[in-house]
Amino acid sequence: MRTKRLSRVLRRATALAAIAVIVAVAFAAQPARATANGLNVVAWTFQSGSDAKWVSLADGNSALFLAKNVPTDVFTAAGARLNGIKGLSTDGLMIGFDLVGPDRYCGAGAPRFNVHVAGDSTTYFLGCAAGRIVDHVSFTAGTTYGCDTCKIPLGATIDTINIVFDEGGTTYLDNIFVGDFVVGSQGHS
Repeated sequence: MRTKRLSRVLRRATALAAIAVIVAVAFAAQPARATANGLNVVAWTFQSGSDAKWVSLADGNSALFLAKNVPTDVFTAAGARLNGIKGLSTDGLMIGFDLVGPDRYCGAGAPRFNVHVAGDSTTYFLGCAAGRIVDHVSFTAGTTYGCDTCKIPLGATIDTINIVFDEGGTTYLDNIFVGDFVVGSQGHS
């Protein structure tokens, strides 16, 4: 009886370890760009068919490259996790980025910010096109951008922010900012 129980425990532990490895590989992170104030931007991909990484551009600057090389309806995405922002107040908060480089795809849903605040299960969805002015994209907490989940609530605390690119195409982002914290290419920080 004891041997059977130990065997079941070991099978469960092995299964959990395998799941942890799959999750780690699915969100395999590229090297991050960071600022002295603690904000860093870590590129990630989910499933094959997408790419996310920091690249050098022809002008010598670098940018976050995001691509989905398969049709939009294929379940895959590229993106970046913004670290060092947990606990920031949403009061007066602005987030955004610049579109740079040879490809500047900016759709209704990609690239977008997925924002989560503490104590709220809502994903606040801020699609590029809603905040675009020429090649600059920004969103201000408390402002409505066309839907209830397109408005970061005031008086909340940031839990996580991700940039998600899950529409077919490619884009390059620079000067990614959360409040006064900016991650950008050399000469743009």
